[in-house]
Amino acid sequence: MTPSEIRKLTDDFASVVRTLPAALKSLEEEYSLSDKAICDIRHYAEFNKTTRTEDRKLIRLLREWSRRRRNADDAIRIIKPLSELVAKNNPFFNELDRVRGEMKKRSNYVESERHYNPRVLHDLFGGAK
Repeated sequence: MTPSEIRKLTDDFASVVRTLPAALKSLEEEYSLSDKAICDIRHYAEFNKTTRTEDRKLIRLLREWSRRRRNADDAIRIIKPLSELVAKNNPFFNELDRVRGEMKKRSNYVESERHYNPRVLHDLFGGAK
């Protein structure tokens, strides 16, 4: 693995870590919204007399909202352990950000066009002092 690949991997990981709380919150909101919609559909079916056409529409709605809820629930289950790890180890991730900055600074130096100013042997470098 090259240094630039390591930097990119580190930057990508830090980006995931920093966006994780917002992503988890969004998924939890989607889960809650879906749960409420399913409840609305169930109560509508319970308290209203419906035709077969309306029943099919309710079933389609229930299926759609159930899938949305399941997708949000599955995603929450997958990313929650990482989110908890990040919350417990916040000082480490702050230090990771500092290290990323240092890596970027050093990478910029290494990739820059460097030159050397001779101290004694000026003729060796094609110029007189």
